[in-house]
Amino acid sequence: MLSKLALFTLLLPSALATTSEVIAMGGAGNGANLDWASLTYDESSVVSASNVTLTAAPKASNKFSSVSLDGALQLTARIAGDKMYAYMSGDAPAESGCCAGILRAFETDGSYSDTDLVELVSDLFSEVTDWAYATHTFDIVDGVAYMMIQYEEPSLNNAKADAIVALDLETGEVVKTADGDSYFSFFEKLATDSTAAVDTIFSIQHYATSRRRLQGPPGPSGSTEEWHGNGILPFTSVDGTRLFAITHRTMNECVVMSDPWQTVGGGRILQRFGNPGIYSSSGSSTSSHVFGMEDVSSGNWNGMHNAYYAVSPTDGRESITVFVNSNGGSSSALYEFDLKLVSEDSVLAGDLDDSVFDTAYRTLELPFSTGSQGGARPIGPMVDGKNVYVVAGGGSNTGITVVSQDGESMNYNPSSSSVYDPFVYYTL
Repeated sequence: MLSKLALFTLLLPSALATTSEVIAMGGAGNGANLDWASLTYDESSVVSASNVTLTAAPKASNKFSSVSLDGALQLTARIAGDKMYAYMSGDAPAESGCCAGILRAFETDGSYSDTDLVELVSDLFSEVTDWAYATHTFDIVDGVAYMMIQYEEPSLNNAKADAIVALDLETGEVVKTADGDSYFSFFEKLATDSTAAVDTIFSIQHYATSRRRLQGPPGPSGSTEEWHGNGILPFTSVDGTRLFAITHRTMNECVVMSDPWQTVGGGRILQRFGNPGIYSSSGSSTSSHVFGMEDVSSGNWNGMHNAYYAVSPTDGRESITVFVNSNGGSSSALYEFDLKLVSEDSVLAGDLDDSVFDTAYRTLELPFSTGSQGGARPIGPMVDGKNVYVVAGGGSNTGITVVSQDGESMNYNPSSSSVYDPFVYYTL
């Protein structure tokens, strides 16, 4: 007969499968307010939003409960160990998703120190432009913050282009790419000015024009944005390859590329997923690509934000989850697509079309709609047909929502919270 101790030991693995997350709920629309949610689920068996518990995080179990933002997030933060780093407005201008003037590092006791991003970024781009700022978001890997940057590019008639800057959080020094550059510019490294569709498959089209085509109020020069970069995701695949994924709001896509900080000549496009436009030399829309999925029959997408890499504990598939503000329907949606890397030199010229980036994917309509911000990530065993996701409602002010493929959802929204992404969390 089993003793009570032996019986408890048999039951223990199941108990240990319970995962408890503490999620920060902050965004530009919340001012200095920062709510915290508690999300609890069984990592091995959660297959529905009805299987989770989503409530206010108890102060006693939240190691950052003493943190007061002392300002507004611009637009999000990241947690690394016992520190929370946040983009804050500071002295930077306020534009569409841009700009952050401070990287603030919070200790668990609520104290903080600031890095002046206005001066740092301005110095890096001083030979190119006098308008350059950190924007939207960043991510942290091995003590280095990789930050999305927006700057005016003279070669594009001062259109606002995107770049990445890497900052060593311990030394405060900029980390150069493997090619020795102080930043990685999408225009310099990934762009083509060709208007031919075939030339814009393994390159991102840019054009020089004075037309302002995109969202939001005019910037300092009324220039266009190419292409409103937001999400940034450095990650290592299962086979040990260091990669970067970025999202463009107005190109409606996620781009996966080799890591410019790890490989000389890095930054080569290896995968694209989404519905980026194709333009004439004057910036008029002529057509669009459909990368990674079936034809977009319900209409072109309008907006993509943020990317999250995960590995299924069930079958080992690697995937990236993105937030699509509109896919032609009445609500926002999430897409989770499988990582499937393709190098340009492996594709025969006659086979070069959008289908080179075909991959398996799954999608889910969300119970809200927003034209700005947003993010999603999978949790649990990641079983097709039974997937569960944690979603930030962005500009819909719906806080945090857990959704699942069975149609169930659960929401926590104590302050009509504008939560930029659901990536600011830690596990107890």
